[in-house]
Amino acid sequence: MERLFRLAERLRQPDGCAWDREQTLASCAKHLREEVEELCEALQKGDSAAMREEAGDLLWNIAFLVCLAEEKGLFARDAVVMGILEKLVRRHPHVFGGETAATPEEALASFNRAKKREKKTG
Repeated sequence: MERLFRLAERLRQPDGCAWDREQTLASCAKHLREEVEELCEALQKGDSAAMREEAGDLLWNIAFLVCLAEEKGLFARDAVVMGILEKLVRRHPHVFGGETAATPEEALASFNRAKKREKKTG
């Protein structure tokens, strides 16, 4: 992942890519939507080669967006990673806490209860 972030930073340098340098947080939205749609198509078709490629494209767009946000001082990449790690642990009390869930339905219910509690207090 760090190599991906470094590539985004390199492309944004004055001697990098003019197109990448002119991208903004707002312009990232269109590209993210397109990549999500392409990944969904690949998933629906069951095309593993296309899934791999489109997952990479989506990952690139997210890394690029995070680099732009860092440039603007909005947040750091480490904060993004730590935030999702902490959230996933909190929302899986049936794995990391005292709850139990023997079925997928029970697991989803546990996840949703944790999410609801988090939304009320957050």
